[in-house]
Amino acid sequence: MRRRDDSGRLLDGVLTDVDGVARYTLRGEIDVANADQLQRRLRDACDAHGSRIEIDMAEVTFIDSSGLRALLLAHRHAEGLGGGVVVLRPSAAVVALVRLAGVEAALPAEEGTSWEDLQA
Repeated sequence: MRRRDDSGRLLDGVLTDVDGVARYTLRGEIDVANADQLQRRLRDACDAHGSRIEIDMAEVTFIDSSGLRALLLAHRHAEGLGGGVVVLRPSAAVVALVRLAGVEAALPAEEGTSWEDLQA
């Protein structure tokens, strides 16, 4: 997935299989211009590759509330199928927004990792 919005910001996503689990690696900015597309991609990945999806967010440079909403909706969809979304290596931008929104309990971080322990 590559999407350029009117301001030139770019979100790039690559879906891979890691030991039988779908992993979506995101790079760039997630905002209102591409959040709906991201949500659809995550939902489709969940439907096609199993109900558990790992999202590597180490290279996400910006995320707004619409991007966070896309992640939460994808997680709810995956939970409905008996799985869930797990955030791997969240960037400082992701950590800051998750904490600000107070959704730490609603969006799981990598196993053994607490949102409170991550650097914002």
